[in-house]
Amino acid sequence: MLAKNLRAQFWSFDAIFAVVIFGIALALLAYTWFGVNTQLSIVYGNGATLLQMQAQTVAKQLLTTGAPPNWQGIINVSNTVTWTGVGAGLALSNSGVALSTSKIYALMAMSNPSTYQLSKQMLGVGYDYYIEIIGNNYNITIGENPSTYNTLTTGVYQESATINGAPVTVMIMIWTNQPLAVS
Repeated sequence: MLAKNLRAQFWSFDAIFAVVIFGIALALLAYTWFGVNTQLSIVYGNGATLLQMQAQTVAKQLLTTGAPPNWQGIINVSNTVTWTGVGAGLALSNSGVALSTSKIYALMAMSNPSTYQLSKQMLGVGYDYYIEIIGNNYNITIGENPSTYNTLTTGVYQESATINGAPVTVMIMIWTNQPLAVS
């Protein structure tokens, strides 16, 4: 009998509390969206910076021993299934100064035209890449030369290293011949 007398009641305090909670949630959503939008504008607003950062990242990766450190002996360059879980690095040790010729030749073989796209994935590159190792009778190129593809944007990063004690310059170029997104 008591239940019949209870009615849904609406108090102004309930309405104010609901509006305040909804307003706070909406403000948090707007603040978060503004932050995400700003970050996307920074990243995609200057595609050349993105290419430069990828070039630097690839250079730092190549001046490590790779994962595992003896990856060139584990993989079969003509069987891409064996590339799974491999991180290419060209250094003999973690100091990154001395480069391994066997690792360089393995990466060259992996970058041939038929497996180039898979080598990009292994290096973690979203764009095209070109690596030059030059100095003291060394002129090694790996990847696709940007000068033959009407390149629009290129990110370049250089590091010094040695091969068999001879100083060389390792130059990484990350490039694209497609227009980059601008927000």
